[in-house]
Amino acid sequence: MLRIFREFLKQICKLPDEKIKAHLTLYPDLREHVCKKFWASLIGIKLGYFNKTQYIQGRHKTKRLHSGICTITVSSRQLKEKMLVWIRNFSTAM
Repeated sequence: MLRIFREFLKQICKLPDEKIKAHLTLYPDLREHVCKKFWASLIGIKLGYFNKTQYIQGRHKTKRLHSGICTITVSSRQLKEKMLVWIRNFSTAM
């Protein structure tokens, strides 16, 4: 899903790579560099485009994600305004 969203941002929204960042949420025992490499290769983003990693305590000992959680963030006011118009137009068309 993240790879598709990144491709949407690049091809449809015409965003440069510098505007598309990734953010990791990891458990304390996971190694940040290993997880970054995993997600970077999976979604096709450079290691330099990761923001600061956040560490959390899990509630359950066995139900865990072994590579953490990755989120894509975009910094573009113009894209936000464009997407709000798309959403408004889509909801009125329904």
